[in-house]
Amino acid sequence: MFDELLQELRKLEKGVEIRAKVSTNEDGYFDRLCSGNNCGTEFKVYLEDWKTKVPDDGAFCLTCGRKAAADEWNTDEQKRYVRDVAIVHLAKTINSALAIDVQRFNSSQKPGFIQLSLDVRSSAQPVILPIDAANAMRQKFTCEVCGCRYASIGAAFFCVACGHNSVLSTFDQTTAVVRQTIASLSNIRSMLIAAYDEDTAQNTSREMIENNLGRMAGVFEHFAKVLYERLPTAGKLPRPNVFQNVAEGSGLWRNATGKGYEDFLSPAEMKDFNRLFQQRHVLTHSQSIIDQQYITKSDDRSYAVGQRLVVREADVVRFVDLVTQLAAGLKTLVP
Repeated sequence: MFDELLQELRKLEKGVEIRAKVSTNEDGYFDRLCSGNNCGTEFKVYLEDWKTKVPDDGAFCLTCGRKAAADEWNTDEQKRYVRDVAIVHLAKTINSALAIDVQRFNSSQKPGFIQLSLDVRSSAQPVILPIDAANAMRQKFTCEVCGCRYASIGAAFFCVACGHNSVLSTFDQTTAVVRQTIASLSNIRSMLIAAYDEDTAQNTSREMIENNLGRMAGVFEHFAKVLYERLPTAGKLPRPNVFQNVAEGSGLWRNATGKGYEDFLSPAEMKDFNRLFQQRHVLTHSQSIIDQQYITKSDDRSYAVGQRLVVREADVVRFVDLVTQLAAGLKTLVP
């Protein structure tokens, strides 16, 4: 009786190809998401470059460098969209097959005292709207090796297509964006107050300030590591994240070149640099609560253990200045 339906179900069991439209922003970029442990970076890639430059066997996260198959980078919204497309396809297939079976059944009935009739009534199918790409990311990059174009609201260290570490070529752009973000905070607060309330505006501003401080620490860490590895006299790194430690990082540069961070920053600047760098530890690992490790390493006696760290706009600007100054000095040590 349900021959058509059974035939279509057998086809579905073997697998079918369903095309889902990918939406891009006005510049042709679409959203990607790293699902690696402790990463979760959201970024954008120029759609044509994703099709032509990213190999099927793997794309790279521009933050953590993780490599995964090209079909493993969908955002949660994109996953829901693909699921809904599949559901609609399944519903259409089943409804069409049932309609054919019902027509055959009804036409086979002969006039008599009892008449049987089947009817197919499908509920309203979901309306699928194209995914609206998020607003254009603040920073756009073009890989200096393969030419792949991608974008990120945070620092981008690796090319999505070939995995090239691009932190040296994007360092100046990242610091400029951080400066611009901090300079725009007053306007952002005003818009948030108008749209929400004072508390929301203050909380959002605080998060932006803290995120940009952490962002600069991360950018410098990767910058120092990549630049150091280009030194002909560079020794083996004791651990991958050694440049998260200011003293150890400076020591590595001094052993390889005869100069450390102290040669490019005054004692007062070095003290501020170390203090602000250590605040990244508090933000990242201590949920913004001061611990003894921070006080010991930063020599910041203005806090007691258990207090919440307060980062000001001026702190981020000062940190950007110091990071930029130190990076310029380290560049002079590399042939």
